[in-house]
Amino acid sequence: MKKSAFTLIELLVSVVLLALIFNYLYNVIHSLQKRNKPYIKQIEKLSQNTKLYTLFSDDISNAVGGISIVQNRKFDTVIFQTYHSLYHLKKPFVYYFVSKQNNALLRIEAQKYFDIFKESNPFNVLYFGDILATETQSFKVTKKEHLLTLLFRSKSSNSIAMTLPTGGK
Repeated sequence: MKKSAFTLIELLVSVVLLALIFNYLYNVIHSLQKRNKPYIKQIEKLSQNTKLYTLFSDDISNAVGGISIVQNRKFDTVIFQTYHSLYHLKKPFVYYFVSKQNNALLRIEAQKYFDIFKESNPFNVLYFGDILATETQSFKVTKKEHLLTLLFRSKSSNSIAMTLPTGGK
């Protein structure tokens, strides 16, 4: 009588070999992930910079009227009205400034103008806020003729330096 089944020893040897192969593959994948971590962080920073650049340029190129800049030592504040809205507001007022509490670069989009320096909590204004970057080190804005220059530096993302033409629809 011929037996065609596997013996227990053959089965155990195949399970051990399979376990060794899976262990090797796991170690290879883990080492690749560790080696790629700096590149992934750099790609995330570049992606964040692309989003910031697109947002700045869309807001500023669609600006209505003048752009107001309040300059401080490290952090400037930019206030203007624009046709570009993330929240479907009609010609919102947009504020870019750095929060004093946590050094985050903020973008506020408001239905109507309010003085962010005087009103601590304007309940009569519909507004939306976005944190664009954290650990901001500097945010400087200058305007010469029809060009606006933004210089932004943060620990959490790469530095941005851009010059944009101001709108005026």
